[in-house]
Amino acid sequence: MVLNEGDVMRRIASAGLTTVLALAACASPSALDPAPSSPSPGVEATSSIEATSPAAQMWSAPERTTSPMNEEDVAAVDAAVTKALDESADETPGAWVGIWSPSKGFYVQAYGEAILPDTAASVADHSYIGSLTKTVTATVVLQQVAAGSMSLTDTVADLDPTLAQTFPPVAEITVEQLLGMTSGLPDYANEVKGVVGMVAQDPTRAFEAEDLIRIGLAANTISPPGTPGYSTTNYIILGQILKAVTGQDPEDLINAVFAEAGMTQSKLNTPPDQDRPTPANHGYAGALGASDIEAFGGPALPGATDVTEWRLDWGRAGGGAYSTIEDLGRWGSLGLGTALLPQQLGELRLSSTHDTGAAGLYGLGIQDLGKGWFGHSGQVIGWEAFVAQNVETGAVLAVMVNSTSGLGDVESAVWDFVAS
Repeated sequence: MVLNEGDVMRRIASAGLTTVLALAACASPSALDPAPSSPSPGVEATSSIEATSPAAQMWSAPERTTSPMNEEDVAAVDAAVTKALDESADETPGAWVGIWSPSKGFYVQAYGEAILPDTAASVADHSYIGSLTKTVTATVVLQQVAAGSMSLTDTVADLDPTLAQTFPPVAEITVEQLLGMTSGLPDYANEVKGVVGMVAQDPTRAFEAEDLIRIGLAANTISPPGTPGYSTTNYIILGQILKAVTGQDPEDLINAVFAEAGMTQSKLNTPPDQDRPTPANHGYAGALGASDIEAFGGPALPGATDVTEWRLDWGRAGGGAYSTIEDLGRWGSLGLGTALLPQQLGELRLSSTHDTGAAGLYGLGIQDLGKGWFGHSGQVIGWEAFVAQNVETGAVLAVMVNSTSGLGDVESAVWDFVAS
């Protein structure tokens, strides 16, 4: 979920970087040259994924390092992140960084303020992770594929006839197209007529899943299935499909994956619940975030507006979860859920990325960042997050900030250090 992909890319590019990740954070080309684009798998490729026995070999990557980082490197990371916060164009109050490098060791630290004006950030803080939620939703869907409950080539009409009847334009879109951002559907959050402006105008406004789909379909022109373009609408539809197929709420299924992953401090609340365990940071719309919100139809906001009490039930399976920096590092070490899948399906997930334009090389709920790195980022009003793993070396980087548009400053400050 992104407020403004184009502006994010422009701001990162103005700092001297070329974008391969346009979902709220971008990677430095000196560390991550884009990998050649692979075509999206077709019916012949995806229909070969059959139900998997419980004893099937699971996908795996090298384990994260358990060796602590040395003092010199710790000082370098601290200096880089502190400088990024001091110079943040979005007035970002706090940052949470986790690094697990096979050559430099691991280091997890919190910087700045969790709550203005004087509550220091701690590594235990719970923070919203936006579209990183998609990687968990995608894992749930792919587990259902592995179990034989659905296939990547099934359509919305096949799996949820009621939803297809309610929204005819989505009927013939496949699971693969929803996962891989090739549905052709507009983004209910990422359009001028979308939810961001509505929430900013009325932060108490409630949204049901069907409201979000309806807003997305009305927000812009609907393109034919197969057309690439980042859209959180896809993942709201996937949540509804999961409910139809399993009889369980998507929140329960997503939280079951968090539990399976050992992420005890992560959760997707069921609306209208917005409780987070303590300690929990506050979220802010700084100068850049306020500008983005206004561009999407919201009111002009003063700098560093505290948006913590704004309703977030518009995120749901596409962007509503929270986590901690340690839990995000754990998720990164699992290949963003790929390690919870059978080997064949895990390999397919990482090999089926395709060029989606502004959103880079996107696949089955994950991005190929090049040179062995796969990851995702997330953004909701007030918070951003990023996690990536190098599946060849086991290196992991996790970053969280409590501002709407400040992630790129912090991520770019440490990326070359981690990826070198």
